[in-house]
Amino acid sequence: FNPDAVGKAGDYGCLQITPVYVREANRVSGANYCHEDAFDIEMSLAMFTAIQDEYNPQRDMELAIRLHNKSAAYRRTVLDNLAMIERMETFRAKVIER
Repeated sequence: FNPDAVGKAGDYGCLQITPVYVREANRVSGANYCHEDAFDIEMSLAMFTAIQDEYNPQRDMELAIRLHNKSAAYRRTVLDNLAMIERMETFRAKVIER
């Protein structure tokens, strides 16, 4: 979640957006994003949303990660972490009910 992050593969910003991702966001949205926009959280989210609107309108989490050009290992880590958060929230809700 570092907006100033610079990755080893030419990916920038907190969402680690690549030049290919920027071009595709421009193509599907008709916008004119540039790679430096990846350093701006609002612009990054706009690019992410444009890609998701085009290719993942159901907002499937695994597909969202795949569309973001991440590896299978990264996908598994994210999905495992989300499952853990969901279990914790379920447990928390049950504790609060008591």
